[in-house]
Amino acid sequence: MRRRQTTEAVIGGATGTMRRPQLLVLGRYDEDGRLRAVGRTTPLKPDGAQQLADHLTEAAPTIPGPAYGSPPLGAAANPLDPILVIPELIAEISAETAIERSLAPPAALRAAAPGRHGGRRAALR
Repeated sequence: MRRRQTTEAVIGGATGTMRRPQLLVLGRYDEDGRLRAVGRTTPLKPDGAQQLADHLTEAAPTIPGPAYGSPPLGAAANPLDPILVIPELIAEISAETAIERSLAPPAALRAAAPGRHGGRRAALR
């Protein structure tokens, strides 16, 4: 038996370049209104990366990006080293869990309708 769960996250950063993002850093707002990193995507396909690049805007140094919290002991402070973007795009995350084997395949992004919270949803394929 398989289960599909979906949730939303704010796109707060990208690795690579603004013209060719490689992966996205996703976040959610905490109770204090701070954007906190909660995960990242798998590497983007070239056509999806190009579509997304047209909608990402690099954040000014005064705009706080996702907070990463404390890294595990011995880990680099920020191994992704993302470019922070204005958090105006919402990604829908879809994860499927195979219950009989307790396996959880990686989350995948899919195209969706306009997002809530004033953000636009990223359309990735």
